[in-house]
Amino acid sequence: KLKEKSENDVQKLKDMMAKKEKEREIEKRRTQVKIDEMSKQLKQKSMEVQGEVQEELIEDYLRSKFPHDTVEEVKKGAKGADCILTINNKDQEKLAQIYFESKDHKTFKEEWISKLLKDMKEKSIDCGILVTTALPKDFCNYEGHLERHGRRIMIVPMDYRIIHTLVSSIRSNIIDKYNGKKDFDAPKEMKRLWDHITGPTFQLPVRNLYENIKKMNVLI
Repeated sequence: KLKEKSENDVQKLKDMMAKKEKEREIEKRRTQVKIDEMSKQLKQKSMEVQGEVQEELIEDYLRSKFPHDTVEEVKKGAKGADCILTINNKDQEKLAQIYFESKDHKTFKEEWISKLLKDMKEKSIDCGILVTTALPKDFCNYEGHLERHGRRIMIVPMDYRIIHTLVSSIRSNIIDKYNGKKDFDAPKEMKRLWDHITGPTFQLPVRNLYENIKKMNVLI
């Protein structure tokens, strides 16, 4: 009897130790899951912070290099891109606007272009610049930027020299067109029609229609 009791006690002790070991293993797994989840959140937060830092750097740079223009920050959580540069001239403010979208990711996504074009259409903004750390496969380093949608959208790396050169070129073209339009002798109706045809309210819907036709053609 004593032997049986002793064996039972030993078995109970073994069962108890096995149960505790199992509980420790379960708790260990739960802890690891929590650690992994926290690491994932911290990593995501870090990427968001990096993206916000890049946005602020671009905004500050535009304000310092183009003091006569206006830089409008798109509030966090609001629909649309990151900031809007409004081009002003000596005798005419708000000549045109440039939409800036900033991306700090490891891989480039073509959907960014479609979204930027859609946002530009909704805001009636003629030109968009996508500043991204991850570049598309067809990007050519020699040219410094990649054009899409008939120069409506420019893809550039996070390089201040390229951003400055590109914005300066766009500004010069817009101001030259404005000055040329002032000297254009034509009836007001013709001028309004020309402005509409060459402006974003006409051009961007046409671009969106073209994109949809291309997608339908691929599906067919």
